Amino acid sequence: MGDWNASVGEGDEEKYIGKYGLGKRNERGQKLVDFCRRQKLIVTNTWFQQGNRRRYTWKAPGDRARYQLDYIMVRERYRNSVKNSRALPGADVDSDHNLVAMTAHLQLKFIKKKIPRAKRWDKEKLKIVGGKLTQKIEEGLVEKKEATTEERWRALKEVIVKETVEEVGYQQGPPPASQGLQRK
Repeated sequence: MGDWNASVGEGDEEKYIGKYGLGKRNERGQKLVDFCRRQKLIVTNTWFQQGNRRRYTWKAPGDRARYQLDYIMVRERYRNSVKNSRALPGADVDSDHNLVAMTAHLQLKFIKKKIPRAKRWDKEKLKIVGGKLTQKIEEGLVEKKEATTEERWRALKEVIVKETVEEVGYQQGPPPASQGLQRK
């Protein structure tokens, strides 16, 4: 959006300029239309029927003429989100330009993040090799007299995980549907 010093004029231009512009198109207006076509933008101020008072965005010194030079442009894809666009000539700003406002309705999508699935131990294999696993864990533990509780816990955890991965492994595929829902 901004002051483009271009007049796109009345009459629609394909799907980029609406039929409710103001005045006649000048050379800069044609360049703006070409820019909108290349970038797939629509000029929102020209799509909504407003009185001339709500169309002009600049008046010449001495109020000799009024022009539409300021525009809000939106990607063509979001055209249906724009509900209204107009100039606000009564706004108290220290400028010879009028404010241009647009009303839009945005519907944001909720995007689910794919959370990696936690790996599950193969419980069936664990039942089979349980005694062997216990023996390997005990062999892997080395008692350090000077170690803190935190260091001893970390060492125990590393040995358990390492030996369990080697002996048992992870469950392949999704968990059974009946897991946790067994009825008696």
